Amino acid sequence: MFVLTIDQDRSRASVDRVPELVEQLAALAGAKGQRAVGADPGACKSRMIDGWLLPPERTVGDELQAVTPSPRIVVDAVRLALRSGHWQIGIGIGAIEETGAGTSREARGPAFLAARKAVERARGRRIPQPVAVESATDPSGASVADTEALFQFVAAMYGLRSTRGWELIDRAAGDPISVPRSEDAPGPTMAQPRGSKVAPSIGWVDARTADISVSDMARDLGVSRQAVSQQLRRAFWQEEIAIVPLLERLVQRAHNVSGPGDRGAENAGDTTAPADRGTEHAADAAESLDRGAAQGVRK
Repeated sequence: MFVLTIDQDRSRASVDRVPELVEQLAALAGAKGQRAVGADPGACKSRMIDGWLLPPERTVGDELQAVTPSPRIVVDAVRLALRSGHWQIGIGIGAIEETGAGTSREARGPAFLAARKAVERARGRRIPQPVAVESATDPSGASVADTEALFQFVAAMYGLRSTRGWELIDRAAGDPISVPRSEDAPGPTMAQPRGSKVAPSIGWVDARTADISVSDMARDLGVSRQAVSQQLRRAFWQEEIAIVPLLERLVQRAHNVSGPGDRGAENAGDTTAPADRGTEHAADAAESLDRGAAQGVRK
């Protein structure tokens, strides 16, 4: 299972942003964030569908927490929080106790402890970006380190992306432009609602293809095709779309090596392609053959 613990950065010096993020994260599981499974964590093992097992909610202060069996929701939730730039994000991997808890505040288990450790690291200065991953049973594993490293890369990429880059990504995903133009964004002014302060929708985070009509977008915005192409390249949108499936596989793999205590979530969120699983099985078989050969030689 995956536990997300997300804490607002510098909360005492800014407005309360928890309700907005809770609403956005809840919407990842479906229309208006409706529950995908029942309140009993044990129900997840039999139904195993994407969604929040325990939905996002404020736990204490300016911190929120949620539980999911889905690697895709983990990746999309982290991307949403990173885009905002106001959050420290901890991802805990492991088992949760099946106590019948209806909220994350009532639940407990090793995954919650791992998420707490992760968010504490995300708050510190030992890692460059405010996102960390911890496993309850494999804290020093390579899969966990690989997953955190790629999340760190995504966070750094978001830090370089201009407001205009986000505008184009929102439009490419079919979302209305919802943020004002950044003062440091070069080039001609894009057509957009003046003074708009509406929070971005989450349509962009669902995108799994970068296929867009640059010509149509340029025409709609009243700028040149070259200007749109240049801004999209600077936004690294195609690169992000390409690595999102890799992130999902890494999250799943980090879970798989965390031990047998949470096999249900592994089956629910398995995004590894059949060919990849076949390769892994072949490698296991080859290793077994090598061990057998070695034993034969020793005999």
